[in-house]
Amino acid sequence: MAALPAPGALPVRTVLVPTERHAHALRRALVRSGRSTVLAGTRFAGPLTLAQEVLVEAGRDFTPGEESLRAARLLALFEKELPLEYFERGLLCDTRGWPVAFASAIGDLEAAGLSPDRLPTTSKPWRDVALLWREVDSAAGNSFTGARVFLEAAAALQNGSPATGLATGLATGPILVTVTGRETAAEARFLGALPGATLALVAVRPLRPRHMERVEALFGKEARTTLESAPLPAPVATERDVLARYLFAPPDVLADPARPRSQGPDGTVTLEEHAGVETEIEAAAEWVAREILTRRTPLEDVAVLVPSHHPLAPLVASRIARLPWPGGDFPVHVAGGLPLVVTAAGARVLALVRALGAFLPAESFCQTLPP
Repeated sequence: MAALPAPGALPVRTVLVPTERHAHALRRALVRSGRSTVLAGTRFAGPLTLAQEVLVEAGRDFTPGEESLRAARLLALFEKELPLEYFERGLLCDTRGWPVAFASAIGDLEAAGLSPDRLPTTSKPWRDVALLWREVDSAAGNSFTGARVFLEAAAALQNGSPATGLATGLATGPILVTVTGRETAAEARFLGALPGATLALVAVRPLRPRHMERVEALFGKEARTTLESAPLPAPVATERDVLARYLFAPPDVLADPARPRSQGPDGTVTLEEHAGVETEIEAAAEWVAREILTRRTPLEDVAVLVPSHHPLAPLVASRIARLPWPGGDFPVHVAGGLPLVVTAAGARVLALVRALGAFLPAESFCQTLPP
C-alpha cells in the first residue's frame, strides 16, 4: 500500500479487500508499523462495491440483490407451460426444494462465468437448465446478481468505456487488489479487467496442488509462480510459531528430522481435555477472561473458534457475555450472526408460528403466552 504511486498533495488510493475484517487488519498493520500517513486518501472497498460503481458510472440501470429473488421467480416459472424436455412440470411444482436447487445451480454456473448460450446442448437436462436460465433472466430484467454485476462491469472496462473514469485513474487512483484464490471466475474476470491494478495474493499454507491450479486459472501463471515462491511464516521461536508453520503441513514435511520442533511448554499453546460440552464452554469463558482481564490482551486479538456454528456458537457467546465488564455487558461478536430463535423473543415467535401451523391447539397456544 505504501508503495502505490499516489502523487499530489491529496493522494488517492483504492484497496479492494474481501471483507471488512481484512480492511481492519490492514489499517491496524499500517498504524502499528508507523505508516499511518498512508491511510490518508486510501479508500477500502469490496470488489462488488467497486463493480457496482463502474456500472453506475457507465450509465447502466440495474438493481442488485437478484440472488434473494431468483428462487421465487423460478417457482413462478414452474407454473407456466414451458417446453421442458427432461424435468416434469408436476414434479417441479409439487415437490419442495426444486426452485432453490435450480437457483443454486444457475448461480454457480453464472459465477463460473458461463451463460445460457455456453451450456451444452447435447442433453435434455442441460437444455432445460438453459431454458429456465433465459426465462428467469428475462423475468429479472434489470435486477442483477452479484456475479452478473461482476461480468457486466468487466465488459464495461474491457470495452474501454470512458465514463468509468478508471482508464486514467481519476476516480480510484492506483488500485491494490487483495485476493485469496477462492474468488469466483466472474469476480476474477472483473479484477483482471481493472486497469493498472496491483494484485496482492494472500499466501495460504500448505500449498495444495489444486489451490495453485485454481490461482493460475483465475489470475494467470505469474500469480501461481509468485505464490509458489512465497516465504514461509517467520522463523520458529515459540510453540505457537511451530503450530502456525506446521499445523497443516504435508506428511513429508512433518517427517523431516531437520525441521524445528517444540522444546516444551512455553505458555503460547495449551492443550486441554474436558469431560463434556458444559465444562468445555466454561473453560473457554475462563480463557477469555484470563486473556482480557488479566493479560490485558486487546479484544480484537481474541477469538474463540467452534467446530459448528449451531448450537455451540450461541452457547459460547451467551456464556462469555456474562463475564464481568466495566460499564455494561461484555462485548461479544459472533461471525455470521446468531439465529433469532436463540433469543427469548425469537423463541416466542417460533412458538407462535408453530401454534398457527397446528391450528392453535391449546397446548401449542399456551407456549406463546407470557409466563
